[in-house]
Amino acid sequence: MAETLECDDPKLRFQAAQEVLNRSLGKAHATIDVKATVDSGQAHLQALISQTALAASLKTVEALTIDATPALSAPFANESDG
Repeated sequence: MAETLECDDPKLRFQAAQEVLNRSLGKAHATIDVKATVDSGQAHLQALISQTALAASLKTVEALTIDATPALSAPFANESDG
């Protein structure tokens, strides 16, 4: 390969250099033109169905109520001194 990179023929030198790059960096990816049509209504419906199924699978938690009513206590000392 090194000999080919130093040869007099420019085509061979180019091909050798290209092969060295392909082996060290990998070949370039091909460009592909893709055309697709998407039914957004159907996609939206599928998303809603998925979300509904997810919501149905979640467990609900009951709220815990804490009684924060103050307890009856003895009057303060300074209030009884009155």
